[in-house]
Amino acid sequence: YQARPAGELAGADQARKELTLVADLLMSAAIPILLALLVSGWCAVTDSIMRGTASFVFLGCLANVLNLSAYYMYCKFKHPGESLAATARRKEVNDVFRVLEVLTALVYVAMCEHFFGWQSALDEDIYRFHMPTFYGVVATNTPIDATIVLTLHGVLISHFLFDVQTFFGYLQHCVMLLSASWMKHQLAGIAKESLEVHEQHADLVHKNRTQARTVDKTKQAYEDKSREYNEMHRVAREAVQSLTQEVGLSQSKPGGVAPQLSQTAPP
Repeated sequence: YQARPAGELAGADQARKELTLVADLLMSAAIPILLALLVSGWCAVTDSIMRGTASFVFLGCLANVLNLSAYYMYCKFKHPGESLAATARRKEVNDVFRVLEVLTALVYVAMCEHFFGWQSALDEDIYRFHMPTFYGVVATNTPIDATIVLTLHGVLISHFLFDVQTFFGYLQHCVMLLSASWMKHQLAGIAKESLEVHEQHADLVHKNRTQARTVDKTKQAYEDKSREYNEMHRVAREAVQSLTQEVGLSQSKPGGVAPQLSQTAPP
């Protein structure tokens, strides 16, 4: 009886840890920033090799490094724990850094294409495929957010979408990205609801165990009281038996007079 609750408790703790890990992975801003840093660094090295000199794409790497440093400085040691409240607080912080990373990417595109006019042979791949995929699948958490960001990105790179082939190709790519974003959003909702159900189940188990302990204490108190009554009954019965034996011995003696109650009132 004692081993079973311990095993159930260990299983419940493991399930809570796994659900918390899934929720943290889905809402984490560190993964989008790390992925953006990896891809931007890769593109910067490729562009530098093609140019024969350092590429301006390294500025995107620098921005991602700054975002990642700020994220770990603020979020790494804050809101630890596996409770639902701690998970919700971490989600708020991660949402802020997700928005920051998306804004960083949009500002990078605007600066390179519309302010400084920096061009690269990789621009078409980066702007039409890499960044939309990053926005739709990695950086945003809901299809609505993905739609807004993909629309803004489309406006910024509209000069790449003048012909029918590239325009509809971009739209088709966005449709697939939005479907992936919707599935990711559903998975995040399932993880959150599962964590909430687990928290409720843990509360019910705790209340049930508390009530069980209370019942056990009450039962023990009744058993102790019952033993006291049984002991009192045994003592009384032995006293009656002793008194009965004394009266019987007194009556059986020769010339013995049975004790009688006095009829006179006490003075």
